[in-house]
Amino acid sequence: MKIKLFFTTLIITITNIGFSQSLKNQSFILNTPSYAGLVKPENVNAYDAEIALGSGEVLNFTNAELKQKLILEDFSKAAEEDTPDLFFAISGISREDLDVRGAYGLATPDSYRLEILPKEKAQIRIAVLVKGEVTHIWERPIPIKSVAAGKPQPYIIDFSVEDKDKYLVTLPHSDLPVITQYTIEKFLDESLGDSYLEKKLIPSIKETYDNSLKKIYTQFYFIKDKNDKEISKESKAKLESFIDISLSKCSSLKNLRANKSEITPFVTYWESILERYPSTDKNYEKVIWGISMNLHQTYLLLEDFENATKQLNNALSIDYKKSYTQAMAKDLANSISSYKNNFNGNTETKNYSTKYEKNDLAKYVSGS
Repeated sequence: MKIKLFFTTLIITITNIGFSQSLKNQSFILNTPSYAGLVKPENVNAYDAEIALGSGEVLNFTNAELKQKLILEDFSKAAEEDTPDLFFAISGISREDLDVRGAYGLATPDSYRLEILPKEKAQIRIAVLVKGEVTHIWERPIPIKSVAAGKPQPYIIDFSVEDKDKYLVTLPHSDLPVITQYTIEKFLDESLGDSYLEKKLIPSIKETYDNSLKKIYTQFYFIKDKNDKEISKESKAKLESFIDISLSKCSSLKNLRANKSEITPFVTYWESILERYPSTDKNYEKVIWGISMNLHQTYLLLEDFENATKQLNNALSIDYKKSYTQAMAKDLANSISSYKNNFNGNTETKNYSTKYEKNDLAKYVSGS
């Protein structure tokens, strides 16, 4: 009986040694540096944007929203009376870009249903003029809803027949209805989402032209240690403090660079955590991986790519969440490349291009 009790106690002890530490995560939105895909010419400074709709075209955001939300940190907003150096003209889609079918009574007896598929040519277009010349044209396709049995599935809009005048130009006598601009806007809300402007369109512009901060949904980590309640409490509190600082001090790239001293104490803290957990002990691997990932992302905020790479390599050496860590390695390589294109080793010294080169679509449209 004593032998059995001894082995039971031994097993419990071993279990507690091996699994007394666990890794917990907290997800949040982090503003992190993003560097322009196209290097800015020195003489291109003032920018502006307008919605430029063709005949029958519709967008699901307004010109006022576009002007208010498009903020480029590397440029200045053009005065109303001035011609901008960099101008973004955004066009929408029309009825001709959509395949539309309709039928009565599919939802309720007094309802009408529209089934809408975007054609291949259904694109939101961004024409970019530099010093008055079309230099880039970017196309953002309207996504299909889904594919089932190899066929694209339509977006569905149901409405009461009483509301037909809002949705249809005329009440159809066939299954090919003529839809109103209101219906196209509702279709865009469904296919693109009502926050498309700020979550998709503007970020795509900023990633191409601007050195700024971008919002990413990420995870940082804290420790749950059964044998050390203090570090459990402390590591969670430190992470919460880091999140607060990142939100208040990282509103722009300029703001971040001015407040790097607010970020460095977290590097010191997380490096001290790593010193407590020997890398030679496999029981600590998850903890080391998580804290290394915290350090990697924090060094990216500080634009310290050497140490960001070192910490990511620490994480990669551990057989845990390999695919996620490898994806972060690709992102790091892209960030380093983009940074070197835009800055000459020192964040205060910018590189400039001689001009923006025309992209293929702009060449085609302009015949050059």
